[in-house]
Amino acid sequence: MTTPRHRLIEQRREQLGLGVGELARRIGVSLNEYYDVESYETELTMVLPLKNARSLAAVLGFELGTLLGAGPPGGAQKTNSKPRHVILVEARQRLGVSTSTMAEDIGFEEIFVHSIENNSEALDTYPYEVLKIVSSYLKLDPNDLLYAPPA
Repeated sequence: MTTPRHRLIEQRREQLGLGVGELARRIGVSLNEYYDVESYETELTMVLPLKNARSLAAVLGFELGTLLGAGPPGGAQKTNSKPRHVILVEARQRLGVSTSTMAEDIGFEEIFVHSIENNSEALDTYPYEVLKIVSSYLKLDPNDLLYAPPA
């Protein structure tokens, strides 16, 4: 049996000699938010915004995709120099759906779709599970969005 992700995070933090308060501060979350990451297996992917998960991976020395369960960069990911928001717009247009249709289909407001299509960093304010919902709907590999370069 493999060690659950939240336990690996806790173990690595302890190996590095970091207290929970220090790590919470370094990744930009409250102490309670960080405690939840170490307490609940799904907190990292379902609640913690990607920008904070990126910081956590960097501080602990983990590869982001591996930490999130997405796998390392490379694999099925194509070399892509397009910013994330451009990838999103092009994928939605290939499907031939409007922003309002996409929003309705994935259960979000249309402003969400506009936001992620106009700002390459907008998706990082949501947890990884949201990125997976968007990538699944648009028939994209989640790694293509996770590792897309900044605008």
